[in-house]
Amino acid sequence: MVGHILISELVKRARSFLGGQHELHSDVKQKLERLGQLLLDLQCVIQVTEGRGIQNPAMVQRLKEFKTLAYQIDNLLDTFEYRELEWKSSSRMVKGLRYIGNVAIPKQEFGDLTNVVKKLEILYSPVKNFVELVGLDQQSQQRSITPQLPTGTPRNNEHSFVGRKEEKEKIINFLLNTESHSTTNVPVLLILGAGGIGKTALAQEVYNDENVKRHFSLKMWVCVSKNFDLGRLTREMLNQLNCSCDYIDVDDLVKLKEILKMQLSSDKFLLVLDNVWSETLIEVSDMVRACAPLCHQNEGSKILFTSREEEIAGLTKHEELIKLKGLRDDEYRSFFLKCAFGDANLSEHPELEAIGKQIACKLNGSPLAAKTVGELLKDKLREDHWRNILNSDILEQKQDNHDIMPALRLSYLYLPFQLKQCFSYLCVTPKAWELFQKKVIGMWMAQSMVCHDDHGKRVEDVGEDYFKMLISKSFFQKTTKEDVYILHDLLHDLAEKTHKGYSFRIEDDQVKEIPSTVQHLSVSTKSLVRLKKQSVLNNLRTLLFLYNNNVSAVDADLRDVLKQLGSIRVLSLSYCSMDKLPCDLRLLFHLRYLDLSHSGIKELPDEVTKLYLLQILDLSELEFDRVPKRMNKLINLRSLICSGKILSMIAGIGKMARLQELKCPFSVQVVPRFDIGQLGDLEELRGCLCIRNLENVNSGEKAREARLCEKGNLVELVLQWGSAERNTSPEVENEILEGLEPHGKLKKLCIDGYKGTRSPSWMVDINGLTNLVSLKLIDCKAWENLPPLGQLLQLQVLEISRMHAIKNIHHGIHGSGILKRFPSLQELIFDFLPEWEVWSADDIEVDLFPCLKILRISDCPKLTTIPPLPSTIQSLELLNVGLGKFPKLLTKAWDLPSSSSLPSSLVILTIKGCQQLQYPSKWLIEQHESLRNLEELTVDYCDEFAPELVEAIGMFTGLKKFSVEDGGLLLES
Repeated sequence: MVGHILISELVKRARSFLGGQHELHSDVKQKLERLGQLLLDLQCVIQVTEGRGIQNPAMVQRLKEFKTLAYQIDNLLDTFEYRELEWKSSSRMVKGLRYIGNVAIPKQEFGDLTNVVKKLEILYSPVKNFVELVGLDQQSQQRSITPQLPTGTPRNNEHSFVGRKEEKEKIINFLLNTESHSTTNVPVLLILGAGGIGKTALAQEVYNDENVKRHFSLKMWVCVSKNFDLGRLTREMLNQLNCSCDYIDVDDLVKLKEILKMQLSSDKFLLVLDNVWSETLIEVSDMVRACAPLCHQNEGSKILFTSREEEIAGLTKHEELIKLKGLRDDEYRSFFLKCAFGDANLSEHPELEAIGKQIACKLNGSPLAAKTVGELLKDKLREDHWRNILNSDILEQKQDNHDIMPALRLSYLYLPFQLKQCFSYLCVTPKAWELFQKKVIGMWMAQSMVCHDDHGKRVEDVGEDYFKMLISKSFFQKTTKEDVYILHDLLHDLAEKTHKGYSFRIEDDQVKEIPSTVQHLSVSTKSLVRLKKQSVLNNLRTLLFLYNNNVSAVDADLRDVLKQLGSIRVLSLSYCSMDKLPCDLRLLFHLRYLDLSHSGIKELPDEVTKLYLLQILDLSELEFDRVPKRMNKLINLRSLICSGKILSMIAGIGKMARLQELKCPFSVQVVPRFDIGQLGDLEELRGCLCIRNLENVNSGEKAREARLCEKGNLVELVLQWGSAERNTSPEVENEILEGLEPHGKLKKLCIDGYKGTRSPSWMVDINGLTNLVSLKLIDCKAWENLPPLGQLLQLQVLEISRMHAIKNIHHGIHGSGILKRFPSLQELIFDFLPEWEVWSADDIEVDLFPCLKILRISDCPKLTTIPPLPSTIQSLELLNVGLGKFPKLLTKAWDLPSSSSLPSSLVILTIKGCQQLQYPSKWLIEQHESLRNLEELTVDYCDEFAPELVEAIGMFTGLKKFSVEDGGLLLES
């Protein structure tokens, strides 16, 4: 069914063209106004029919025709918008043409506008009559099961692992057991169970176990699924091993296997092959056999399979087999009610608890069903809602006792329609395909599935909310990699069913006839000969060439495919190996999302500057010697992912005013259109901004052109000066940093290489940086006195490094007027301050560093004293420091320093190169009672008591790692 979101966006777009600098031609205005009205009427129809499960064949057909027509309208409005952006680029008007706003409309396109209005008139009337006939009015819409999108921040519902204690213990014992009965193979353990029963969750729980982490130096997790490709699997394993070899462009499977063997030869490994199917078992077994010789070389290596197919057990050589069934009734009910109630109090809803237990009995003990249905119930803690779920016919449509698809389908039907279309869209990717949040949101945006909300929220933030909602409702499954998700196989099957006819995947060289209705296509085959003959190509809005392709040998075929993409919004050629793009990009003017990452192209064609609607351009892992001269004409671009070299070649980047984030450093140049002033017009920048080569800024006035103080969406700012010498005075350098004042919302600031002598006023008046949590001052060799940083209430990390002019850090840095100085500071680092002599804290009537956990002082040879240590210290490192005595311990804010030198909270202690320190070994022995929680100890340059320290090492009962030296190594563990 055509999405309400798309229709809503079409209404906005049609109305936007009714404005403009030029008077509208009367017939154009009339057609646009009628189009807008018809779209509004259609929107009402969609609202009352969406989620109703319309069965009338004629009505279903009409709604399909609506969808086709809606996309035609979208293409037409795209054309108008493109022409307006083209006009802005050239600023030329043509006499004798009709105008929509600033857009010159050729006769053919005006005819297209007339035709779609006529078609819409014809389609709308019978649908409207049907809605009225069956009583689907606005009141009945309230009874539709499709809810509205919730407001507020999506909740984080990371459900803890439940049950399976015996199975978990058995698997861990198997993995940690170094004795194997196998003489020819790597020992294999197989976990079998129905879909959604918790095989992957159990394997992840074991994979992340601390004992398992310590036991295996090399760990790999690969989702196999049905679309198995041995090359992909091998590359994925190498990627997880952080392989330093260049294997990305290696297509020879034999070579890939050799590289893998070499990487695995250094230590014992754990390999998890998740979701293995019988049809891929030959290839998987081939991989296992390839690992077999390493079993004897690295005794203790293990392989773990998960599968839902019983026949796998008879086809694999395994030492252990675990068959998972549903969770025990008591465990399952408890888990389900936790999913359904969340933080709500169960005792306040006794009637719901009873209903919930009845629902749980229908879910076959499946954790996946518990999470999805539980989240559905959590949305409304009302008896009528819970009874509707309990009595739903859908839950009774099970094929067998293991079938949870009805429960998943029910959860889907209750999703807001915005989330339905975002979820269903992802079936265009193969099963087990890794979902990266920003990439997925970018594709949703390109398809108009995510739009600005009524509160002016940024479209990327709306997309992030959608993504988090789908996570919270357990429609996305977390992987072992941070911030990487996949669709569970069963949920992928569900997405396919809900998007049938609109999405299609080609996963082998047997290219089938693609249905004419398909708009989203992914290709996992190298053979494009038959693909280029498909008539559906002109209607595609998504085309993904997946990374196991090598299309370099078929550039002509690829060119023939690409030039037919007249409606394309999302195009990914990531990992396709080619030297250049094989077609004229101007033909793809609808493009919003273009991914060329890892493709190997050597240059970007000039035609890319004609993609005025492009929002996202991914050039990851590409390097060019030149970029198109008019790259800054991509005025709609919101995300540019590229290297610093590529970014530094874009002239006049300030005109790309919609850029949201610069993923690499901006290098300031002296020449016009590459100067720091380019940043001034990038008003929407957020996230992290790194500005390099600030030595090329020659005045404070020029620095202010960056308008950093107006960029309230920046979270992190890095200001870097190069090492080049220049003749500007210290006063000018001071003014430059003064002009780089950031916005008060900034959380992280790094100043590196500043040539001035004093602190800028915006650091002295600390009220301007109240949100700062991290501050790093690095290589500012002439900076003499530090500002009152102790008054930064939110500051958690402070690093001061390579500051040659600092001799005295006194109470001025601590600030005044507050009882607690550095109240939130947890990590404090001083590194290479060669002239630093004194660190004083004269005022002991205040609480200094009340939360400090980490203190590191290194390469400060003239420093002889430091203030008393707070009792919260967990890690203390003294490296090449001129201290003669150990610091004292400050137990309370108002206390004098205690006689004890070190706090009992200390976990890590490192003392190296402190040759002036008196009797460190003797002192450590005396302190052993205070150091009962010490886990790591490293000491060198010991005194004559070093042998006694070695003998007394057992007194440090919590010690796990230690090294004691006296010219040579005395003891290490």
